[in-house]
Amino acid sequence: LAGCVTLRNRSGGRLAGECWIGGILHPSGEGSAFRAEAGGRAMGAFLVGRAGNLTPVVCLPGGGSGGRATYPALKTAFELEPGGVRAVRWAYCGRATMEESLAQARGVLDAPWEASIARVELAASALVDIETGRPDWDAVLAFSQVCAMQSLTGATPHLPHPSPVIGRTPDRG
Repeated sequence: LAGCVTLRNRSGGRLAGECWIGGILHPSGEGSAFRAEAGGRAMGAFLVGRAGNLTPVVCLPGGGSGGRATYPALKTAFELEPGGVRAVRWAYCGRATMEESLAQARGVLDAPWEASIARVELAASALVDIETGRPDWDAVLAFSQVCAMQSLTGATPHLPHPSPVIGRTPDRG
């Protein structure tokens, strides 16, 4: 799982702040909650924990550091000049060992994201953009479209056309 937070300074002055990424891990049975670790300049800070046979990590590359928050968190500082843009990428990976998890996260973070982002934007362009003048209604209408699209499952050998599903849970598609 990975994401990118894009910060844009649309003001007329310099903008400084911090971007925080938090993580919660409550393993059932054997394991340990997330804790912050320093990964050096190449990897930045990361959260690591243990859940069963997995060692999940949350990575914030580029010199981020562990932050003091209610939950284990990572932070990175930024300064943006007027019109400036900064992308903050993060990744969550869970493999058997911390080294494997970090290697997978590094691979995800180093991959070119432009094609994947273009595919997401193309899929989003198929949604109807409704503006009612009320931001809360706009959000509800946009979210309902996303939920409706997610309730369809593709064609299968038994059903040749896309079909709606009642709920998207692991045991129900």
